[in-house]
Amino acid sequence: MTDPAIQERDEAIAEALTAGRSVRVVRREFGLSVEEIDSALERLWPIDLQSRLRMIKSDLGKLDRLTETFYAKALAGDVQAGVLTVKSGSGSTSSLG
Repeated sequence: MTDPAIQERDEAIAEALTAGRSVRVVRREFGLSVEEIDSALERLWPIDLQSRLRMIKSDLGKLDRLTETFYAKALAGDVQAGVLTVKSGSGSTSSLG
């Protein structure tokens, strides 16, 4: 059974993250480590390993398709497409840890 104060804090953390605040900002706001943030989210939304892997693979597949599209445009001289290609590459890298 979870302490009501911890449950309330976990919900506030989730609300802050889903509202668009970064993990870094939420960490500072609540005075927690990344591991503590992860634990709070795991208590709220437990997900098994297979589900996590499926979500990561799906996200990476989407990023790959977008990267292919914008990479071709970047090679043709589209500067904004080049920027998006670089950003999508950093997104896939962070997804893999």
